Amino acid sequence: MLIKIWPEFSALVAIVMMVNLPDCAGNNPPKMQWCTNLNTSYVTLAAGTGQQDCSASSTFFIQMKEEIPNGVELIRFNVTDLENDAVTMTLTGKGQATYYFSLQSFKSTRSAVLVANSRLDLDSLKVITMPLTIQLDDGNLNVVMANFDLVIITDINDNIPEFQSLPYRWEIPENTDPSSSLVFPITVVDRDMSATVMSIEFKEVSGVAISSVFNFTEVNTTTYCAPRVGYCNGKLSYRIISLVKALDYETNRFYQISVNATDKSSGGTSTHTDVIINVLDKQDTPPFFQGIPYTKTVPENSPNGTFVLKIFAEDGDRGVPNAISYSLDPSSPFSKYFDLNNDTGDLTLSSVTLDRESAEIQAVFGTFDLPVIATEVSSVAQPANISQATTSVRIIVEDKNDFAPRFSSEVYNASVIENTMSGVPVTLSGVMSVADYDSGANGEFNLTVMKDGELYEDFDVSPATVSREATLIVRVRNVTFLDHETVKNVTFQIVARETKTSEKFSSSATVQLQIVDANDNRPVFNQSGGYAFDIPENSPNGTTVGIVSATDADSGLFGFVIYLLDGTDAYKFRINSTTGEIFVNVDADKNLTLLNRETISTIYLTVLGVDGGGFITSTLLEISLTDVNDQTPQFTRSQYSGFVRENSLTFESQVQVQAIDEDLKGNNNSLVMYKIYAGDSGSNFNITASTGILGVQSPLDFENLTSSTINLTVMAYDGGVPSLNSTVLVTVTVLDQNDNSPVCQWAHFNGTVAENATSGTPIIQINATDDDAPGSDNSRIFYRIQSGAADKFAMSGNTGLILVERGADLDVNRYGERYNLTVAVFDMGSPQRSGNCLVAITVIDVNNQRPYFDTLIRRETIPENPTINQPLPISPQYTAKDPDTTANLQYSILYDKMIAREANGQFVDVSKYNYTDLLYISSTNGTLMVKNILDREQAQEIVVPIFVQDLAAQTAVPVQTVTGTLIITLSDLNDEPPVFLPPATNNTYRINVSEGLVPPIEISLTAMAGDSDSSNPPLSYAVQPSSAPFLAKPDTGQLALMAPLDREKQDQLTFYVLANDSVHITTATVYVTVSDVNDVVPTFYQFAPSLNVSEGLSVGSLLTTVQAYDNDTGLFGTVHYRILSGNDGRFFINETTGELRLARTLDRDVAGGSAYSLLIEAFDNPNGTDSQRSSRTMAITVLDINDNAPQFAQDNYTITSLLESMEANQLIRDISATDVDAGINAEMNFSFAAIPGQNAQALNLFQVTTKQSGSAFSAVISTRTSLTRAVGWYNLTLLAIDFGRPTQTGSTNITFFIGDVNDNHPVFVYPNTSSTVLLVNESTNASSTVGQSLIQVQATDADYGNNSVIRFDLTSSGGDHNAFSIDSVTGLINISVSLDFEAKSEYRFHVRARDLGTPPLTSQISLVVQVLNVDEGPPVFPLGSRVQSFSVPENSPPAAVIPGINRTGVYIGSVAKAADPDAGTSSSTVCYFILDKVFDTFYLNKSGDLYTLKTFDRETLSQYTLHIVAVGPSECNSNKYQWRNAPTSSRRRRYLDDTPVAFDASNPIMAQVVVNVADDNDNPPVWSSPKYYGGVNVNDPPGTTVFSFAEFVTDLDAGNNSALTFSITPVLASTSQLTLQLEERGIYANVFALDNRTGVLKTGERTYFQDSMAGSLYFNVTASDSKYSAKASCTIYLLSLDQQLVFTIADVPANVTRYRDAFVNYLSNITGWQVVVDSIVTHKKDDGTADPSKSDVYIHAIDRTDNSIVPAITVQNRIDLLSNQMVVLYRRFGVLYVKLARQQTPTDQTLEILKISLIAVACGLTVLLFFSCISLWTCRRMYRRKLKAATAVAFGPSGHHSSTLKTPGTNMHAFEGSNPIWSNGTDGAQYDNRAYDSDKDSIDNNQINLASPSNRRQMQQQQQPQFEDLEKTMRFAQDNASDGGSNADDRKILDTAVNAGPSMAGTRQRNGSLTGPVDLYNQSATQI
Repeated sequence: MLIKIWPEFSALVAIVMMVNLPDCAGNNPPKMQWCTNLNTSYVTLAAGTGQQDCSASSTFFIQMKEEIPNGVELIRFNVTDLENDAVTMTLTGKGQATYYFSLQSFKSTRSAVLVANSRLDLDSLKVITMPLTIQLDDGNLNVVMANFDLVIITDINDNIPEFQSLPYRWEIPENTDPSSSLVFPITVVDRDMSATVMSIEFKEVSGVAISSVFNFTEVNTTTYCAPRVGYCNGKLSYRIISLVKALDYETNRFYQISVNATDKSSGGTSTHTDVIINVLDKQDTPPFFQGIPYTKTVPENSPNGTFVLKIFAEDGDRGVPNAISYSLDPSSPFSKYFDLNNDTGDLTLSSVTLDRESAEIQAVFGTFDLPVIATEVSSVAQPANISQATTSVRIIVEDKNDFAPRFSSEVYNASVIENTMSGVPVTLSGVMSVADYDSGANGEFNLTVMKDGELYEDFDVSPATVSREATLIVRVRNVTFLDHETVKNVTFQIVARETKTSEKFSSSATVQLQIVDANDNRPVFNQSGGYAFDIPENSPNGTTVGIVSATDADSGLFGFVIYLLDGTDAYKFRINSTTGEIFVNVDADKNLTLLNRETISTIYLTVLGVDGGGFITSTLLEISLTDVNDQTPQFTRSQYSGFVRENSLTFESQVQVQAIDEDLKGNNNSLVMYKIYAGDSGSNFNITASTGILGVQSPLDFENLTSSTINLTVMAYDGGVPSLNSTVLVTVTVLDQNDNSPVCQWAHFNGTVAENATSGTPIIQINATDDDAPGSDNSRIFYRIQSGAADKFAMSGNTGLILVERGADLDVNRYGERYNLTVAVFDMGSPQRSGNCLVAITVIDVNNQRPYFDTLIRRETIPENPTINQPLPISPQYTAKDPDTTANLQYSILYDKMIAREANGQFVDVSKYNYTDLLYISSTNGTLMVKNILDREQAQEIVVPIFVQDLAAQTAVPVQTVTGTLIITLSDLNDEPPVFLPPATNNTYRINVSEGLVPPIEISLTAMAGDSDSSNPPLSYAVQPSSAPFLAKPDTGQLALMAPLDREKQDQLTFYVLANDSVHITTATVYVTVSDVNDVVPTFYQFAPSLNVSEGLSVGSLLTTVQAYDNDTGLFGTVHYRILSGNDGRFFINETTGELRLARTLDRDVAGGSAYSLLIEAFDNPNGTDSQRSSRTMAITVLDINDNAPQFAQDNYTITSLLESMEANQLIRDISATDVDAGINAEMNFSFAAIPGQNAQALNLFQVTTKQSGSAFSAVISTRTSLTRAVGWYNLTLLAIDFGRPTQTGSTNITFFIGDVNDNHPVFVYPNTSSTVLLVNESTNASSTVGQSLIQVQATDADYGNNSVIRFDLTSSGGDHNAFSIDSVTGLINISVSLDFEAKSEYRFHVRARDLGTPPLTSQISLVVQVLNVDEGPPVFPLGSRVQSFSVPENSPPAAVIPGINRTGVYIGSVAKAADPDAGTSSSTVCYFILDKVFDTFYLNKSGDLYTLKTFDRETLSQYTLHIVAVGPSECNSNKYQWRNAPTSSRRRRYLDDTPVAFDASNPIMAQVVVNVADDNDNPPVWSSPKYYGGVNVNDPPGTTVFSFAEFVTDLDAGNNSALTFSITPVLASTSQLTLQLEERGIYANVFALDNRTGVLKTGERTYFQDSMAGSLYFNVTASDSKYSAKASCTIYLLSLDQQLVFTIADVPANVTRYRDAFVNYLSNITGWQVVVDSIVTHKKDDGTADPSKSDVYIHAIDRTDNSIVPAITVQNRIDLLSNQMVVLYRRFGVLYVKLARQQTPTDQTLEILKISLIAVACGLTVLLFFSCISLWTCRRMYRRKLKAATAVAFGPSGHHSSTLKTPGTNMHAFEGSNPIWSNGTDGAQYDNRAYDSDKDSIDNNQINLASPSNRRQMQQQQQPQFEDLEKTMRFAQDNASDGGSNADDRKILDTAVNAGPSMAGTRQRNGSLTGPVDLYNQSATQI
């Protein structure tokens, strides 16, 4: 076997035998055995898919598919070896298999996996089989080859069909014969061997059915052999396209066909391209004009050469277009006015003047058509139907304005009497006329009156608009101007100005007008509003009052004014009739009743001004009598009194004095002020000067007063001059007050006590004093510990001695060494006062605690090799603690108990490694020190036991020692650098990277390093420098290309990879060789962009050489050349040298032969798919030689449009000739030659000149002389001779015909003027104009025959002629419509006379028909429009400019129109005016548009009423409806100011306009007061109305803007007790219900109050509209009838409600309390019946100082006390009487019931007391804490009343929960007394445990702030009952609060927290 398989290795066998290998039987070669793990997706074996025997590898069949992805495992090869040697398998050989596959060998399992390594494409292989050789090596010199020869690659259908010879772009000349051999192949290649059937489909995409144009053969398929490859694979299919019929360029210029090739085989795909066939044009279509129709308006008299427009035509053959020559048709009579450039088509005016007024142009009304001819220029004669086109240009001759209006005279004299009515003409010295002889709009002008360059509106001129000519009158327009007194004369101008012309020609005439005087002025006072004077009352006779003055603008007697007085009191005054000075005429200083201000303060008189003509003017005289101070202020009471407490700055109730001065209110005479006049010797009081409210300026000291009563004298004085005054006595009673607090002897006391002190040991004595009067309760004091005792200390209340409490534990270690006590000192005064001091007690420690470690066993990890003789690197050091302050700890290591372990957990032998000698310890502080090196390799873990003993222990028990254990773990150190692994050599890599890689992409190099250290962190990788185009993955070292490479710029790169283990960094160098890809595009460096080549150049001539370079290498850098397009076979280029030569002869004269555009491409790598290429265009111009003669478009031309009227040198037409040569060879000259045998006279009639336009030449044929009488036919030969060498000649024949003309226009004989004005009355109901004859016109024509026959018609530019008709034969003109002056007052039209000649000639005249107005009545408003309404939003500013005036406003609408009977319907000739004097508020233009001129406020005025009048056109400019004071910018002035035309509702020309101001939500709701108070009786049922908020809030807006909604915030109770009561009943959240719409507040549906409920409920109420909201606060008091008073008022409830607020304010001011009205009801009489004439007002009063309800009886008493002031209230509001709401008079029966009840209660209490004593004795142990605390303090000296009454809550430990420790420890939870039911329980067990260090530290931190600062924040509730006036009831309430304990002294809030004691006057004590 060995000899057969290994014959070539005999030498190797010999070597093996020399080494004395074992016997061959023990060394057998491996053998290929099994093929398994088949990847059936890509691999197929001979006999299935399972495990197969493939030992016969050479015949074993393996079939693989192409296109296997890289890295896919295909098949596993399994090898057997008898010795079970590990076998390595390797893929070997030089075949393709090693490229396409790789083998992954697994030695231990003797198997290998075949893996796809590269893309396998069968279509690119030459063979379908591929041998696979696998080398088997068992490592024992047995190497075997397994050859798989039958590895067959099978094809898959993975190639897309490819079109060949793209792109498919062909050109076919039109009209090509379909029978020609012109065909176009479509070829498709599919490179798949499995491809069988190919489909090629065609589809038209250009919109034409291709089946009727092209033929397509069936698909032919053959085998495809790739060129230059040498083998065939795939299929080639093709179809042929051929023509079915000839193509037409004009029908379709190109055809686009979509071609789709589909591989019909399994898995086949498809591809797509398109075929574009361009149709080449040929000459077969005539020219066509662009931009037609042509229309142009040309002003008359425009200069010669004026450009008119451009004619543009193109050859219909777009593909081979000829040049176009343009000419005018000479037969047109209008051609003479124009010149047409033959080449450019520019139409310009000729030298013949274009005059619109000429008969020729006037006959066609200034509009005619000009014929234009476009002819193709071609050297080849073409029929006219395909080479010539005709169109016309519509010319409109625009009239030019060349006349200005002219007046008949330059100056006119005139006169007019002043006050002449509007519309009356002035008297002129002569006739004024004006005329403008232009026609149409140029002859129309307006007439205006001007003065000083501005429009003058005092006069107007009629008519205002004139056509051609008119006679004028000047009329008065502004009557107010005709005032001789103002203006004596005036000079102005009448200006005639054209309005419809651009020149606006104008002229003017001056009018010098004299105004004749008349007596027309009344006296006018210099103050239009009257006169007002002030004099003191009681002024003496002769006192000057004032002066009035009036003037009269008239002269002479009529201008002289005298003055008179009139009126009831006129006798009291006199006036100087000449000067107007007024004096007092009575002795008012003696008779004070004559001019007494108190009787009448103002006297009204009338002053008359009378002129000499009897005109009288009156004005108002107002004389005001000023006040004189003569009244003394009077106090409303004879004396006043008040009470004030010493040291207080306020009175017990407000003290206010009031005085009244009867002088004039509002001035200083009645202004009353107050001051303290006497009695305030100590300056303790002040008074508010304006209100009389007495105040305390500095507090009083009762002890320093000689009397408790102070009498003050208060003065009231007025502000008059001199000032008057009065005084009143105010008695002030000073109330004594306990105002000195007890004071400790020292603020701080210090004491010490040993921690083992016994109960009762005295510690320190506290002393205090009180500066109040000795012997009184105010100076008697007692002591108590306020806080800080912690149940450790007790205090004698009488002596102040502090001693150790019974059972106290003073252990310093548990509770600390310091106690800070607050000691309170109280006096017995009322209100009670107190002081405090701080006591610091220090407990002296005793050493009796054992030391301890925080952790008995502690583990620490440190690096190996710490520094010797330094502390062990652990933090903190492992030390013990001792609670005793005198502890002296000693440390030692128990070396005999130390152990150590290795890293594997084994114990270390101390004899091999003495770990006991590694450490030592400081005996004093326990610091561990390093003695020798700690080596982790010797011992990784060391256990160190440490013994500690307290040497200062004072007790034998407990033993004060402790042992702790420290376990030390040593960690490894990093001391080895990383090393890069292969393929790195000496940390160096060398790689090749293609420049074609697209970053980012990984490359085939992973720079991986190794590190021998075990505990290091993972290696990290990085690339340096950072600018390198590579990046290393930080965790793996995989390299990636991050930036593109360019071999052409840099073919070698070097960078570095860094491996970092956090301590060491190793660097590897990477050398990169950049491999080339074809990425450089060839670039031309030698290229001629243009060449000139003669058309006579011979074939093969070198034209030029192109050169390009490519920076790539090899084939990628070798450049080749080819022509891509523009070459029709006439040029070729050498592929390698770039030489361009001529391939065929050139002919410049053929289509497209004059120039060529070659697209030349340079490309590299010709057969590669990555070939790079670039191209440039070369323009080749073919130079001409003279080888063609000129050519005319036609062989014969016939001209029949000539007329005998043509003059010499008149253009006939242009005939162009073409020469296909170029340059001078194409230039030519034209001439005429006679035709033999023809009339030679034609040479004398016609001439020809040569015209050149660019490169085009034409013969310009014109008349040589006049053609008059030369009618007939003529023939000439036209020659064209070029300038080439030799010359070439072309010719054509021309036939001329001259015809007769119609040359006489019709002439009008009647009327014989160009313009005539006719006057006609308008139609009326009585007479219609329809059918009326207007005029008959007559005209003649000098021609004969049809040329002299005349017909008439009517024309106009605006359609005015349609209103008339004319008989075309007789010329009679009739009116066809009903003429209406209001609709149209003037008609303008032309009468045209036309002869019947050819062409017809016309003449025309103008007629102006003026319609005269016949007035039938004024305009009237329809009945439904007599009252009109508009709306304008308020707050809308006048922002928009009103058209026609210089004002801004807001447009609100147009008034409903009035109907003018003249017009029959509403007409714009109706004008509108406002009759009211509202020109500053509204503006109404004449058209009826109404505007507002200001911003409106609806709340100020919501509606305006206007009156308007409608007038006809004759009054539109009248000023009788204008206001004189109206701004001229808005309206002209009206004649009268104060007497407007009265509005008459029955007059149909007038209407009423109502302007409503629409509301804007611009006002918020407003509450009448910010605070509201109410009350509800606790006995009221649910649903009781409490408040109606809508009565107290207003919103000035209207409608929805004033609709209010109400809401309230959650209701809160004033006291926590009321809150609990409401919550218990479940009504707290819904105690009230609010109707959001009406604002009515009611009690809730389930709200039942209880008699025990007291206090108030408060909330905020919000009133909101749609935009704004307003808030107020509301307080509702819970009342009983005992707290209410009833005022009975003599008025009904509805009226009382209206003045309720005034009633409340007055009563509140009098009483000093806040009075609240609870309800207003109908009065109930004593018999229970209702009295509807009276009302009962239920009120209650609130003390403003504490918001408490004042008892009704107290209010009643104060009202009685203030009876003098109440008189005013009674009178003002009609109060009949006041009484308590509940009148309770106890009866004898009631007293008996009360006695029985008291006896029963006493018996019950006795029984309850008995059982309570038993219960207290039984529960003594459970309540021992309370009993113990109760005995802690003695309260006051014996013999006094219970100190509890004086010190509420004096014993702070009297009940559970009052101890601060309980409050803090339980967070306010109820304390469970059962927790203390044990004799062993100590009161100290509740103390916070201070044994733990954290608690001790916390206590020490809390003790850091200054103790005295902490104490300043603590106080007890003070009994301030006396502040509000103490009484027996108050004292009982106070005693009850003290005795009740926790139930009243502490209240629980809603959130569960416990507050401190509540004092009765809202001064809550601070919680401790």
